[in-house]
Amino acid sequence: MANNFASRFRTFAQRLRETTQIQQIFPDQVSSEGQTLAKDLAEAGDCITQLSQVVMEVEILNQLHTRLVYEREALQQEKTDLETRVFEMQQERNELEPQVMYLREQLNQASYQLEQTQNRERNLSDRERQLSDVVAQLERRRAVLNQTIENLTNQEADFIVRTQELKQVVDQNEKKAAQYIEAVGSYKDYLSELNAQVEEQEAYLRGMGIEPKRPELPEIEEPEPEPAPMPDNYQPVPDWNQDPYQHDPYYRDPYQQSPYPQEQYPQDPYSQDPYNAPPQREPAYEPGGGSYWDEPSQSPFNDNPWR
Repeated sequence: MANNFASRFRTFAQRLRETTQIQQIFPDQVSSEGQTLAKDLAEAGDCITQLSQVVMEVEILNQLHTRLVYEREALQQEKTDLETRVFEMQQERNELEPQVMYLREQLNQASYQLEQTQNRERNLSDRERQLSDVVAQLERRRAVLNQTIENLTNQEADFIVRTQELKQVVDQNEKKAAQYIEAVGSYKDYLSELNAQVEEQEAYLRGMGIEPKRPELPEIEEPEPEPAPMPDNYQPVPDWNQDPYQHDPYYRDPYQQSPYPQEQYPQDPYSQDPYNAPPQREPAYEPGGGSYWDEPSQSPFNDNPWR
């Protein structure tokens, strides 16, 4: 636009010089004024060029201003939206604050319950280890009992064999005793006959006036019974009043010492849980007060492995 104005101004000045008659009247003055006018026209052209540049810059600045105004309006709208969003988020925060506090409290309770569960798990691990020890001891006792049963079975077999042998010996001795009794009976009869003959002879001698004298016979001592010889594989009968496990190094009477330690649980908000109840104390077990099946259990689960 500025270039078009400058070209039109130059065309107008050229036509003005061509149509005017001043140069024919005042040639010198016209030449000087023409030079001055040319300078002024050149300066005016420069000014017009600068003005056109300024106009272009003003147009650019107007465009920038318009764009900035639009951007300011957009930013103002965005600011309003953000303020609205902040207000909504503040309200949402105020609404969520009680829920956050409740969830935090629930988290604390869950952490406490987790700690209690871990403590119970450790206690159960200790119980499991102790039960493993008790099972190992019972296995050793069972091995000892099996060995004892095997020994008793062998002894029973030996006793049966010995009983059969002794029965045979008793039968033989009974037969011999019957023979001896029969012989003693015959000897008694013969002795009675001899005594009768002796009395007749004594009476006959007394009738003849002779006092008979009996010879002094040695006294017969009854022989003392000699014990029968013991067999080589003889084993004495065990005394059943003794404890068969008193020499067992792994033996421990489960009714004198409880295999479970005394467990204690702190009070917690979940005390109504039947699996979290503390163990109930029972009166101490007295060995003379009842059967060993009545021993109170010290387990927190109210179970006695010996019941």
